[in-house]
Amino acid sequence: MSFIKDIFVAVIGFIAFGIFGLSLICYYPVAVLKKFEEKFIRREFYRLAKFVMNVVKFVSKSFVIEFKEKDLKEPCIIVANHSSILDIVVFSSVNFKDAVFLSKGWPTRIPLMNKYLKAAGNVIFDENTSFEELCSLVQKAFDKNLKVIVFPEGTRSEDGTVKRFHKGAFLIAQKLGVPVLPVCVKGLDKTIKKNSVIVRSCDVKITVMNKIVVPNEEQVLDITRKTRQLIAEEMEKQSGEGINVKKLMLHRPPMLLVDKVLEVDGDFARTSFEIKPDNIFLDKNNVLKRSAQIEIMAQALAASNAFDSKQKNKPTQKGFLVMLKNITFFADAKCGDILECHINIVDFIAQTHIAQGKLFNQNGTLLCEGEIRIYCFD
Repeated sequence: MSFIKDIFVAVIGFIAFGIFGLSLICYYPVAVLKKFEEKFIRREFYRLAKFVMNVVKFVSKSFVIEFKEKDLKEPCIIVANHSSILDIVVFSSVNFKDAVFLSKGWPTRIPLMNKYLKAAGNVIFDENTSFEELCSLVQKAFDKNLKVIVFPEGTRSEDGTVKRFHKGAFLIAQKLGVPVLPVCVKGLDKTIKKNSVIVRSCDVKITVMNKIVVPNEEQVLDITRKTRQLIAEEMEKQSGEGINVKKLMLHRPPMLLVDKVLEVDGDFARTSFEIKPDNIFLDKNNVLKRSAQIEIMAQALAASNAFDSKQKNKPTQKGFLVMLKNITFFADAKCGDILECHINIVDFIAQTHIAQGKLFNQNGTLLCEGEIRIYCFD
């Protein structure tokens, strides 16, 4: 049954992209020779892209578009990871239909494609284009109430991982005084792999993150790296594998008692920790000391706070446990267990996070619960 489904998805995808490709081939000469208006050309491409996107949604296991950033009206430079040829279709068919691409490389060297891209209002440049000229071209797009989409990796990723970001888009954003809008694209690399035309059924999620302001040229490189890191961390979080807390926490082994942040959603967070044989909190019977269960909950709260700080481009705060309340133990944890901690932040008073914590083992057994308070400082 699975094999039949794969064949069905591949055939449907091949037909959809065949129609899309033929439509563009027939439309290129007409659009260029008839000198259609930019807005008309973009609208027609949007309709074609919407058709393909509906097919992708139909064959996908799941397809989610999440908007953390609500204000999409103001001019901005949209930066996204680039893992599939479908990325262009996605951005042309969702809420970015009033947007154009910053394009360089092979698309601009295809006969008629260059003229078509320019006719649609896309920002086309090459090695001979100066930075000032490029900024002027982008500003003209903003003057038309358009957003500009950039893939700062410069090329599609082979394996879906987020590669190094070039800083050009961030320099332009700083020069023109507009924010950068990061977008994380997850799953399209598996829907159509690089150098392949076969469509596969996969989970797809597009996350529009919060805008980032580039205040001055001195911070361009740092913000470029942080934006890439934010998208990479969002990719990790969506994968279900969690975010490695060594990238977040000030704790280090053997005192580090959290392995991964599995989820952060508002005031709720989940973390995981595997009890390995070399854990210093194991007793002679390979049972974890109950004081370590409390420390795991405290570090889970610290990890969720650190993740939130990273999302907001703020430095990770230091902190220490100041109070425990209504701590109840129900069962012990032993070597080899994989523990999951649930944290609900209930208040923040006088630099102190107040949270309810629960610790479970891999079987869902509740080990302990109670209130923890951590004082935070810079």
